Amino acid sequence: MAYGPILGAALHVATDPAPAAACITLGLLAGQQPARRGAVALAAFGFALLLMIRAPLFTAAFARFARVEDAAGATAILMIGLLVMAGLKYPAWLLAIAGALVGAVHGLALGLGLVKAGALAVIGAAGAAILLAAAGAGLAYVMDGPRGRVIVRVLGSWSAALGLILLGLALRG
Repeated sequence: MAYGPILGAALHVATDPAPAAACITLGLLAGQQPARRGAVALAAFGFALLLMIRAPLFTAAFARFARVEDAAGATAILMIGLLVMAGLKYPAWLLAIAGALVGAVHGLALGLGLVKAGALAVIGAAGAAILLAAAGAGLAYVMDGPRGRVIVRVLGSWSAALGLILLGLALRG
């Protein structure tokens, strides 16, 4: 039984460890920050994701990214996980760069997989990615007490560890 283009792409984002962890971890980072700064990270993520998920349709130049997409995605998860683990308040420009980096890397990786799937698959994948990031931000925002902040930082360390594992697997070939 096929899930259709929208749900199939959304399930791919939600069940593949790399994009799911990246989106949730970026959301955790945004939720740790003051509201305006967190919104900057989420907006940059959404814009870069939507821009890069469609980029492979317009030019074949992005096909070369397919060779390094696993390593780039793992590196992005590792970096965002380390930022969450540190638990600091970051400037808005750094959060915008972090959000745009995760959105661009994972948007391009998803876009390369959806070249033949069509616009409905893009809607499903992008919607799921943005929803996971918003859920991560909501989780971090709700866990604002002393114990909650520790839990969010531990989740960041787990994301960094997952990024390191995925990077090792990507470099192993």
